[in-house]
Amino acid sequence: MTLRKYQRDDLRWLLQRPCAMYAADIGTGKSLVALELFKRRRKRGEVQRCLIVATPRIIEHTWPDEIAKWCPEYTHATVHGAKWRQALDTDADFYLTTYDTFKKIAGELYDDINMVVFDESHKMKGHSSQRFKQVKPFLRSFEFRLAMTGSPMPNSLEDLWAQSYVLDHGASLGAFITHFRRRYFTPHPAGFGWVPNENAQAEVFNELRGLVRRREATPEAGLPEVLHNDIMVSLPPKVYAQYKQMEDDFLLALDSGTVAAANAGGASSKCRQIANGFVY
Repeated sequence: MTLRKYQRDDLRWLLQRPCAMYAADIGTGKSLVALELFKRRRKRGEVQRCLIVATPRIIEHTWPDEIAKWCPEYTHATVHGAKWRQALDTDADFYLTTYDTFKKIAGELYDDINMVVFDESHKMKGHSSQRFKQVKPFLRSFEFRLAMTGSPMPNSLEDLWAQSYVLDHGASLGAFITHFRRRYFTPHPAGFGWVPNENAQAEVFNELRGLVRRREATPEAGLPEVLHNDIMVSLPPKVYAQYKQMEDDFLLALDSGTVAAANAGGASSKCRQIANGFVY
């Protein structure tokens, strides 16, 4: 497989640490870098086999295609569905499974599956989500852990805590979500969610600098420049007032009921809904 210069740089960075997040935009070749990472670690004698955890569509189509394209010498088994146990008994280099199936198989994995790739790791962004809770007890079974996502914080800064915990057990952002919130957030005055402190994002990013490798889709990655198309919407005065109330207070009282956002990301989503003529 042939890597671009930025991919070689990212690979060298990832090889220097056993656990990391590769936060790379769509189209930058995350899966190619992950496969080469496994290949190099295996050549070093560090890993033997790898578990890849993702959504059903990705493990059924995307990863099999990527493995066949870039690593045809390697085999894979899709551990999902009614025949997951039979697939797990197959002798393979890669085992592909879903976040929801992970709990079933985690206690039955071969001892030499000591590398795991969490693709679309933002699926575990919620600290109270079942996906995060299912993965958490088995993390130490994998000496080498790689999280991959193009959207590390799709809703808010809080989304980073669970994903980083999966990699370093809280070394970067704290062992408990409560500690993380107390350090970087303030409770919302209306009692809905948490508001990041003034410099919270910069401080969190600084704490994660040794754990997260960010790669943006730029011309260097062989992709065309992003074209932004701003569409200006003129809102009636009443609707604009509602928009501003949601933006400022994360809360909006309507005749049909109250609309609340748990955090800044949720408020942004609600504001876009208002601009499109509806909100729920």
